[in-house]
Amino acid sequence: MTFKKSVEAYEPRGLVAVDVNENHVAVLVEDKVYLFETGFKDIVLGCYYRRKGVQERYDKLYGVNCRVKRRVFRKLKEEEKKSDIRWKLANIIVRFAEERQYAIVLEKLGKKPANNMVKRIKDAQLRYRIYQVSFKGLQKAIEEKARECGVPVVYVDPKNTSRKCLVHSAKIVYSNCSRVGKCSVGGEL
Repeated sequence: MTFKKSVEAYEPRGLVAVDVNENHVAVLVEDKVYLFETGFKDIVLGCYYRRKGVQERYDKLYGVNCRVKRRVFRKLKEEEKKSDIRWKLANIIVRFAEERQYAIVLEKLGKKPANNMVKRIKDAQLRYRIYQVSFKGLQKAIEEKARECGVPVVYVDPKNTSRKCLVHSAKIVYSNCSRVGKCSVGGEL
């Protein structure tokens, strides 16, 4: 039995830039920025305090490796909640790009981006929050959904993106302490 499938070449007409942060995802499309609040911070903090309370209570009674404590941790369902949000966001972004025939641009992160972020942070709670956010997990979900739909994904190195124009490789000029810069060659904002 032989299957045939006709494949059309996907020529991107534009770009959808995606920036993943701790508590939201910023998506830039046609000079408009859309912010999707993920709520990862609240999920992680809620589970952080509940875990801490459970550990203090059950470690004294039953010891560190007890079955009761593991059962309570499973009921928190922190990973399932984050995974659900991750896949829903990926679905929204990829469908949006597919409808307009755009390519998706993601920031190139290192192997362990959280390690670089927490080097100078002393607060244990903030360190835990950053480790639990899973920046690469959201990017991988977007990439996998894009692969399913045939949408191209481009990874960009974020170094010098606020100093150098990506189109003309010219210097970006900022005036009056503004956060909006202007390309010195093309004049794009």
